[in-house]
Amino acid sequence: MKKKLSVLIVFMLIGLTACSKPAEGTNPVEKKEATITPVGKEEVSSAPGESDEIAVTRKEYGTEEVELKGKALGQMTEKGTDNPYYCNLEENLKMAFAVDNVPIYVCKDPVYDITYYVNFGRDNFIYVYRKEASVLAVAIPARDLYCKEGELYFIAETDGQYQLSGFAQGNILKYNPVDGSVAVVVDCNADKMIVYPDGICYMEIRETEKTGGVISRTEEHLFFSFTTGESSAFPKGVDSLRRWNGYWLQREEEVEILSESDPSLQTPEKQELLAKGYTFGVATGVIKELRLLDAQGNIVETLQNATGISRYNYMVGDYVYYAENRQNEEDTEERSYLIRYDKKTGTHEEIVLLGQLTDLSYEDMLIHKNAAYFEYGLRVELDTGAQCRMGYAGEGLSPQINCFYTDGESMFCLSEGKLWLFEEQPGSFVFTQELVVGVPLDIGTYEYRLVEP
Repeated sequence: MKKKLSVLIVFMLIGLTACSKPAEGTNPVEKKEATITPVGKEEVSSAPGESDEIAVTRKEYGTEEVELKGKALGQMTEKGTDNPYYCNLEENLKMAFAVDNVPIYVCKDPVYDITYYVNFGRDNFIYVYRKEASVLAVAIPARDLYCKEGELYFIAETDGQYQLSGFAQGNILKYNPVDGSVAVVVDCNADKMIVYPDGICYMEIRETEKTGGVISRTEEHLFFSFTTGESSAFPKGVDSLRRWNGYWLQREEEVEILSESDPSLQTPEKQELLAKGYTFGVATGVIKELRLLDAQGNIVETLQNATGISRYNYMVGDYVYYAENRQNEEDTEERSYLIRYDKKTGTHEEIVLLGQLTDLSYEDMLIHKNAAYFEYGLRVELDTGAQCRMGYAGEGLSPQINCFYTDGESMFCLSEGKLWLFEEQPGSFVFTQELVVGVPLDIGTYEYRLVEP
């Protein structure tokens, strides 16, 4: 057997993304302040039941022009302060492979105690939800909402639906609700982002080309500093937009070494490398070591006993929640266990055997008021492990839940291509009304049904 000189790791789907190279330039703050122009009469609504379409003046698809402006909400009383680490509730930040690309459509502003949301599936504009009423705030199609010091940050997301004036697709914008001004913060083509008090972690599409019907693109992970007004590459070894309590995350995954006879290695190029003593491996999606890095990229802490945490997990507070799929001796098939890792003690606590096989690499989970909600309709009490399935109480097929959000009090979800508001009542889970001005639609009620794992 040849001596193995080094290991080449082949990351298939779930593998680590390569570290970004330093940006060749920077993205300076562009002072594109908009004229203060209230949105005005675009909030026209219809009577309940008259129409299931929002009553906004629309032109032919792709021809309506939107400008860099918002609605002035006027002077508001400051009622709170920002979180020291996050500019949206930590519960809304997604880590799974598939939902990594699900935009953040809801954000609570703790300064003015209001909730912003994107009217997803309708005009895709930004609204303010307060006192059980919705007000159009920014007539710009948007995604990824974050609040910092009383202002709202978001990505312009047109998807070809609108003509943009004064900004471009993927620009990171900022809205001031007091005077209604909107400005470009980073002139880039961001695909997704997370805003923190000191800057913005974002993934930019550097290049997109179409060759022979195949679209390829170059992706860069960058950090925009509010202090310097410039963008730079992530620290070495960091591959996630997600940070934890102010620290960068550096994850090392377990690797399964492939045998030299593996079919995937039977190419001339790989055979040549094998002959030189290289080996190939596949990342398993299970974390071997998890480290916290400071702003300069220095390791501050290697978390105790983090081995075994799934790469696809849910972080909130000092805990990491993940699903582990295994087949014990008493099991006839593979089962899913919900597990909680405690950062302070380094312990892994098995909360409950879930009533359905679960894969958080593509299934969304939200923790709200000490209960875990899964997009396939399972609700788990974290203290007792009691489980209920949300069964559709009406006639016809049950609508599919795709993603959860919260503003700390209310819950929201994506379903049937739109954003909905949830209302939890004793014994039932009400899928209440769509967040559209003047159109209180109701797609039915879910009922809790106790299930046994």
